[in-house]
Amino acid sequence: MAAQDGLKAIFTELDRSTDRALAGLYRVRADALLERPETPSPMIPLIAEAGLVFGLVAMLVQLGLSASN
Repeated sequence: MAAQDGLKAIFTELDRSTDRALAGLYRVRADALLERPETPSPMIPLIAEAGLVFGLVAMLVQLGLSASN
């Protein structure tokens, strides 16, 4: 019977510890939910995309010219 009482106390403390840990995780998670910062200008992604497209076109033109020689 003493062993059962000892195990009961251990599992009771384990249950309390788990509840405290989960409550802490919920608090951290609630604090970590931040809004996504906006880009300084909506034009920045468009400019970057245009630069990539022009670079790809230039590479394709260069490959086409070197293949015809």
